[in-house]
Amino acid sequence: MVEVGKRLFKSVKCCADNSIIANTSRSLFKIEGDSMRQIYEYGSALNIFNDIDIDKDNRIWFGGRLGLGMLQTTETGFEPLFFPELRNKLIGTIFFDDEGTLHVATIQGYYRIKWRQPALWDSDYIIEQPFSQLKDIFINRIYIDKERNLWIPTDSYGVFRTKGDSITLHLTKENGLLSSSIMCMLQDNEGIYWFGTTEGICMVKDFDNYAIENNGIRFKETKEFTADEFQRIWMYSRSALYAYQGDKYGYYWCADYTNGIYRGTVSRPENKNMVFDIATIYKSYTADSSFVTSLIRDMTFDKDGNLWFSSLYTGVYKLSIDNNGAVSHKLYSTVDGLISNNVYGITFHDDGSVWFLTQRGISVLRRDSTGVETINRLYIDKGIEGMPFSYLQKGDRLYPQLGVGSAYVHAKNKPPAFGDAINRRLYISKIIYL
Repeated sequence: MVEVGKRLFKSVKCCADNSIIANTSRSLFKIEGDSMRQIYEYGSALNIFNDIDIDKDNRIWFGGRLGLGMLQTTETGFEPLFFPELRNKLIGTIFFDDEGTLHVATIQGYYRIKWRQPALWDSDYIIEQPFSQLKDIFINRIYIDKERNLWIPTDSYGVFRTKGDSITLHLTKENGLLSSSIMCMLQDNEGIYWFGTTEGICMVKDFDNYAIENNGIRFKETKEFTADEFQRIWMYSRSALYAYQGDKYGYYWCADYTNGIYRGTVSRPENKNMVFDIATIYKSYTADSSFVTSLIRDMTFDKDGNLWFSSLYTGVYKLSIDNNGAVSHKLYSTVDGLISNNVYGITFHDDGSVWFLTQRGISVLRRDSTGVETINRLYIDKGIEGMPFSYLQKGDRLYPQLGVGSAYVHAKNKPPAFGDAINRRLYISKIIYL
């Protein structure tokens, strides 16, 4: 068990020598093995490091309130060198593409930097704003899709798709988006584009059908959305969480955190908005309610097509479904051996076990060859510190994401011999596949 730092880190980047560079708003740290040391501190409360990236020559680049710069190695450490063309411009995101071009998103437009001699950062470079439409406007994000198109979401002027020196598409509220303020975007595994706007989610499959609604109700104040490995689309804001997933019968299931579970189809009315048409409602506290569907934490299908979901304070339900909907259900709770009924995540391991990430630790459901089920437990005060929220599987190890840290557990072992916790007490906000 190794603790690495106790600060609020904004980003981490991997270097060519397998070390890790992490940054706070004014300091840089280098992590090698199990140790971490501070390699640079700016010395004031200014947010000099909003984002960092590492180039092919292992140099550290940064962007923030003071502009764009690079840390030059000196005899005593590092010295920040700023690009005079971007000095004092507020920079939000920077990244190098595969060709060594540096892309920069600022509140005053989009910039890119190219070098004729990449090894010499301070000579023979070109800083340009190749698109006149993107000058002096707030750039929220920079994104590269599977076809290597560069997308530039803006605060007020929609999203631009570019290729080389050309703008190939411009999406705004006037031509179909719910809003021209684009906060985030992604392209899922099926090639569908998703745009998070200040007025809701837009799903674009063929750039002819834009808005997505839930029975006429738009997903407003979208903070972020993502696609997971099970082809689910997750959408969430300050007040709502939605998860969409299709079953093997061609229906979609929607888990609403507050109101219940819905089963239906996706249609396209004449206004070209994608609408979720509800066929069946599974809502708690009604006369015919047989299972609780309020305050849903997670929803997923197993390999046999059973629907699993967790309901706050109740536990986890397993629903057998057919073409007509739910056929039967089974509840797993503390009565059956769960550590807690407050289950944040449900996932399935290749060995057939089901993992429940709870408020007080991890519960693992296993079934032997005779069909007998047992639940093993790993408490947070016995190797896991913090509330598990989700997990990442790499080989025979599982990495649960914790509210105050992260840990790995050996999937083939039984509790309590799961392995060692790492990075305890750090607040981990997201884990992604690399």
